[in-house]
Amino acid sequence: MMKRLLAVVLLFLLAASPVAAATVPAPVTHGSYNPIAAPSVHTLDAVYAYRNALELNDWLLIGVYTTTFAATPSEGGIDITFVARLMAGATEYANDTAYPYKDDGYNEGIFSIYLSAAEVSSLGLTWGGAYEMIWQGNPSFTWTGGIPTVFNNTFTWYDGGTVAATSTAIGVRIRLLAAQLETTWADATIDLLTTMSGTAVLSSQGSDYFTQSIANLITIQPNLFGDSTSGATYIDQPSTTSYLNTLRTRLVGTPFDMTSAADDWGLSTIWFSSIMWLIASLIAAVIVIGAAYQTGAGNRSYEFAWPIFLLMLLAGAYAGFLEPLVAVFALAIMVLLFIFRFVYEQAG
Repeated sequence: MMKRLLAVVLLFLLAASPVAAATVPAPVTHGSYNPIAAPSVHTLDAVYAYRNALELNDWLLIGVYTTTFAATPSEGGIDITFVARLMAGATEYANDTAYPYKDDGYNEGIFSIYLSAAEVSSLGLTWGGAYEMIWQGNPSFTWTGGIPTVFNNTFTWYDGGTVAATSTAIGVRIRLLAAQLETTWADATIDLLTTMSGTAVLSSQGSDYFTQSIANLITIQPNLFGDSTSGATYIDQPSTTSYLNTLRTRLVGTPFDMTSAADDWGLSTIWFSSIMWLIASLIAAVIVIGAAYQTGAGNRSYEFAWPIFLLMLLAGAYAGFLEPLVAVFALAIMVLLFIFRFVYEQAG
């Protein structure tokens, strides 16, 4: 709750009182917090500006900072205590915070500001104009010696002319930054890059850090990610289950649709029609046995019923009267009975 309150206060102060290009805002006392000591290192090392990153005429600004303390502030991570602000004189155009990853963000790290083409147009921004990025402490805290503030007005501008060209350039920059941060952080438990098929891509840790730090990065440069599925080829294979469902629903909407009767018995349509079809098949088999007996077949009359019953099963499954799995099960039983009869007669 306190972090949310601080974030609200920060945004209010930034919107209400933009700073001049070379003026450090006066410190603001925040509740009962003790003053935060000045950082031992506080620099804004580079700002990279890209146009056509996600769409034509949008802007993506990536800042590289170094902010370290002798003792980590107890107030929270870098996303609470510092903010990046895109300025021109006393006018503020946009702001954002960094992602607290390694040492809560108090080390070398990056932040970004993304502006869509519509936002660039509405703000009246001019590509390559006289802008500066301010990296400063949260004005809602009290700081020893004043709010720490650094400026960078020497942007590295890149416009590839197309989204594809700018996307490629951003991918190159991210790989360089990932290698640079790995070296600076010097943490054996953190690997921001890995290799896949001979290409350097972001590891799971690198994906976490850079996607949290740069909005839309997966869409801007999917080739940075080892689990990207772009370019994968899928072969559509016929589904057995889909064909079974086709057989099961073949009678729905026809004059033979038994849905209403099945509902009356509390059964599914296919199972109700299966029971009805099995009864009909048995009746047909009995009729055949009776006719064969009348013609003098005697005790072998039932042998004439087997093919009739088998044909009824197959026809019922195909026509949609009989659950196909029931037909397969019944057929298996018939085969076993035939084998048993054959073995029994051979033994006799």
